[in-house]
Amino acid sequence: MRFAHMSPVRRSSRTLAVMNSQLTWLRAKLFDSPQDVTGFHYEPLDRASQFAEAAPGLTVGTFRDAPPWIVVDLSLAKTIVASWPGRLWEVQIINQASEQPVASAGYIRATAVRVVRELPSAMLFGASGEAVASILSVAAQLTMDQRDQLARMHNEAGDDAYSQAWNRWLIESDPTSVYYGDDHRNTLAISTGEERSPLGSAFTVLCTVLSRRAAEIDDAAAFVDDGEERYFSPIWAKVFASLLHACMAIGADVSLIPRNQRSVLRAAYDSLTAIK
Repeated sequence: MRFAHMSPVRRSSRTLAVMNSQLTWLRAKLFDSPQDVTGFHYEPLDRASQFAEAAPGLTVGTFRDAPPWIVVDLSLAKTIVASWPGRLWEVQIINQASEQPVASAGYIRATAVRVVRELPSAMLFGASGEAVASILSVAAQLTMDQRDQLARMHNEAGDDAYSQAWNRWLIESDPTSVYYGDDHRNTLAISTGEERSPLGSAFTVLCTVLSRRAAEIDDAAAFVDDGEERYFSPIWAKVFASLLHACMAIGADVSLIPRNQRSVLRAAYDSLTAIK
């Protein structure tokens, strides 16, 4: 969010001294603003941030109605996680920017916010977010031996169970979705109003984390480039699928996955315990 500039005001020399005080202006905005909205702001650790020294009660922002904005998401389910790991803040908007996205975007731009509290960033992945975050940590440090094991243990039954979980989720979240009934074995997100997946942004974050790690340990061999898009190579695609399955099994609500399918989804990931 960003603060809007105050419009020019004609004033006498007496009032000029008062209105020239930035403190007076700021107090007026803090206590009289009708724009008090609370939301969430996520900051990746790998970028310079205005939130580096943030703490509950502090105000963060530039107080200029110009980019870079502070993006405040209105729900955890739609919070964009561009990079992982990071820190998650509950914030109160002090004032909104004059330039805003469409109402359906699910976020507001601000120039300054008041920090309410820091939240566990794993909350972005649902009720079992900590367990999902542990899979992301494994993906971020994956070894070649672990890669080979996950690829070897990948199976079609897991692909089917993963797809079925997505379709059960669509029935619950958006029964009229045109995507219901599709093969979702490679699905990472589907927009359904307030949500994008059974685990928030977990699947897209996993893709980012694993892509970075694959490039680190396998260089160009980890990918296939067709001139327009870059994909995981066949062995890394199996690794990715096995980790997607594990996230779904560990993080999704019990209503989405029967007990027998949950063990199928976890099988490849659980086999990593045999790797030293």
